[in-house]
Amino acid sequence: MAVDKRKGVAAGAAFLLFIILAGSAGMALSKRYPSQLATAAERTISEKDFLSRYGEFLLKFGLPDNAERRRQFLDNLIDYHLAIQAAYDEGIEKTEAYRFRKETVEQKLLVDLYVEKTLFDTLDVTENDLREMFVRINTSLKARHLYARTRERADSLYARLQQGERFEDLAREVFADSALANSGGSLGYFGFDETDPAFEEAAYNLEVGAISKPVRTATGYSIIQVEDRKVNPVLTEAEYESKKGGMRWLILDRKRQEARSRFAQELAQELNLEFDEAALNRLLAQIQGELLVPETEIGDAATLVTFVADGEPVTWNVDDFRTRARYTSEEQRAGVTDVESLKNMISGLAVREVMLRRARELDLNESPAFDERLQNALDEWVYAEVRNRFEREVEVPEDSVRAHFEANREAYVIPEKVQVSEILLETKAEADRVKTLLSDYSFSELARRYSIRPGADASGGNLGFVSREQLGSLAESVFSASEGEVLGPLEIAGRYALLAVGERQASRPARFEEVSAEIASSMKPRLARETFYAYLKQLRDRYDVTMDELALMSLDVGLK
Repeated sequence: MAVDKRKGVAAGAAFLLFIILAGSAGMALSKRYPSQLATAAERTISEKDFLSRYGEFLLKFGLPDNAERRRQFLDNLIDYHLAIQAAYDEGIEKTEAYRFRKETVEQKLLVDLYVEKTLFDTLDVTENDLREMFVRINTSLKARHLYARTRERADSLYARLQQGERFEDLAREVFADSALANSGGSLGYFGFDETDPAFEEAAYNLEVGAISKPVRTATGYSIIQVEDRKVNPVLTEAEYESKKGGMRWLILDRKRQEARSRFAQELAQELNLEFDEAALNRLLAQIQGELLVPETEIGDAATLVTFVADGEPVTWNVDDFRTRARYTSEEQRAGVTDVESLKNMISGLAVREVMLRRARELDLNESPAFDERLQNALDEWVYAEVRNRFEREVEVPEDSVRAHFEANREAYVIPEKVQVSEILLETKAEADRVKTLLSDYSFSELARRYSIRPGADASGGNLGFVSREQLGSLAESVFSASEGEVLGPLEIAGRYALLAVGERQASRPARFEEVSAEIASSMKPRLARETFYAYLKQLRDRYDVTMDELALMSLDVGLK
């Protein structure tokens, strides 16, 4: 029995969102799984497709299965495919954005498949793993640490500890944060999954009082000392058995992450990368937006790095690096802040290059798994692009914005602000040194000369008038200071800043012109959703849609 069903599009927003988030479960092609529940234009939804997504949805949100929920989920899955099919019919495959996304996804999937084939197939979770994890979940640690942005700095701190210097003294040297500086770097008590995974692994494997060697974390390096350990005194076998299933998946996921990270590090060492320091420093300067003297400029064709991949010598110039860096994320690119992080990025790209070559030699890009995952990923991207198009293009009428302002005038207030100037530096010692120069030079002159903040050479470090919200954790210190006072050094994301406090602006009611853009921005998502759902309704009229309700209701979801 084939019928066209449509049940409240707007009410299905959560379902549509989950369909995207659960995309990794996979929308398989109907030619592989011929038993189908629905068709949406030229696309089909098989029983397997539906069950994988729907079952995950119910488990994730703790919902019971019922007839209406099945209909709503399938109905929204149809919408998902209609939006994708419409985008393909309108030629999204011909756009540069689609082609670039496809190249990016192909590379990621190839690396993932290579890692799965060479590393993950051998991983297993033992009974000992489970019991160790059970104890860890029921254990809290009290620890302190010393932080360093570079390995060289961390090694230096560790050597000084070995030579008898105290944790407390070194903490005052490395932390601008007063709480950490005055507590010897104490983090207090923390439990399982509350810190960086590498930090946690090192800390839980330390005896009380022992000091770790430098541990690489996501933001730098830590030297850890465990001060106390508390274990739940009542651990029952029944509780252990009840948690085994969840722990098994958690342990396996962690083992996969650790295996992948270890493999990448070992491969990077095998490559034996040798960098051209001049080209490296020039590239870093360009990334940070610094201007260079033309006479010192090195062309993009100059060698940046050489390495040996599977016995073959490889040379990359700056342009080669840029070509490969295009396929990294914004977050990865934003993480390049110094020479070491740039070297790490180049090393990671070289490792990826080798893994891609090996994956192609194994013909992994010709496998059914590759084709299916690629199509799934592209479908998800296409759907997101359709949604984003509505969010970009929808315009909130000015009369709606003004009506909202008039009805909520008292809620719109320009907060108190203070003028702030900044000198940002790499180390606390350098910040202390620059601060001593304030008796002979103006703040703006020192900012132009020493601040590493892009644009400081032109602005003299002036950040303009800022609110408490914009200052975040620094707000209390800045707003408590007197006009003309210089604060710092203050730690900001591993660097150190001197802040000069200027004049203040009192809080006052906002004018419409000052907040109209903010109001329109807050109203835009809702209008975009309404417009998008109206568009989906139009697609129902444009394309043929069928749903086999009898097959849908007879499915065994497998949840008890």
